[in-house]
Amino acid sequence: MHTNYVSPVEHATNVLYLNEILSNPELYEQLLSILKEFDNNIINISALKSESSPYSPEYMILTKNHQNALPLNAYGDGMKKALLLLSAIVKSRGGILLLDEFETAIHTSAMDSVFSWLLNSALKLDVQVFLTSHSKEAIEKVLKSNPTLQPHINLYTLYDYEGTNYIRMMTCQEAIHAQENLGLEFR
Repeated sequence: MHTNYVSPVEHATNVLYLNEILSNPELYEQLLSILKEFDNNIINISALKSESSPYSPEYMILTKNHQNALPLNAYGDGMKKALLLLSAIVKSRGGILLLDEFETAIHTSAMDSVFSWLLNSALKLDVQVFLTSHSKEAIEKVLKSNPTLQPHINLYTLYDYEGTNYIRMMTCQEAIHAQENLGLEFR
């Protein structure tokens, strides 16, 4: 079983794995709908290979309000991070995906759609995803992202009790209950 790891700052390196998404109409449409969370004027994304960098294409984004496509680098880190997460889930098909500080660079307004797509795709593509975060908001959005996914989500917390480290596992429903009724904060 193969494992892929995405660091909190990997989106800044412009390493993406979009070839499979760009060549699959269903995944491509889903990708466009996620990108429109960042810019509703996006029409298309394509990969341009250059002679100077044949193994690392430049991703170009066509929008309604620009005559020519703009390079992905013209957009913010949030869009780059979303693209990285989307491409990493496809690359991890049938394996394991480790996402460290998964919410880094994604604006809270885009989290619902990005996280829902990520988790739905993981289920469809048979990817076991491990997320780490210190963000209360991001964890809450994952737990509540899609009720049909809740049976597939578990939350693990680490805690120290009298000098010994323990791991606590909760189902998604238990974690939501603990947040809403017991006032627990997960970070």
